[in-house]
Amino acid sequence: MRRIFAAVLALLILAGCTGEPVSNGLMAGASPDTSALSLYFYDGEQGHRSYIFDADTTRKVLAELDSVKATQAVNWTLADVKPPLYGLWISKTDGWSLNVAWSNGYWVAQDGTA
Repeated sequence: MRRIFAAVLALLILAGCTGEPVSNGLMAGASPDTSALSLYFYDGEQGHRSYIFDADTTRKVLAELDSVKATQAVNWTLADVKPPLYGLWISKTDGWSLNVAWSNGYWVAQDGTA
């Protein structure tokens, strides 16, 4: 789990995390108090999954992710998805699930926007 957790945190930093109080809304509605955060990694051949059960750590990860500057991609297509792929899953406050993925420089929201 440490390897995947470290990879996700490094990914957040490489994706442009500035620590500024901005919000990209990617994980809006996430419920770290009632759900574990699932971390996924696929290298093109194998997939790995880890969990963060600690709500405080989950809140920190979500805050870092939320501060990544992002603008909606105009010409993004599914063909732009290439390994490695990283994914996050958590329950939302309304009880439904929230999924996002990162691949090839794009954050892909649950609704398919990048």
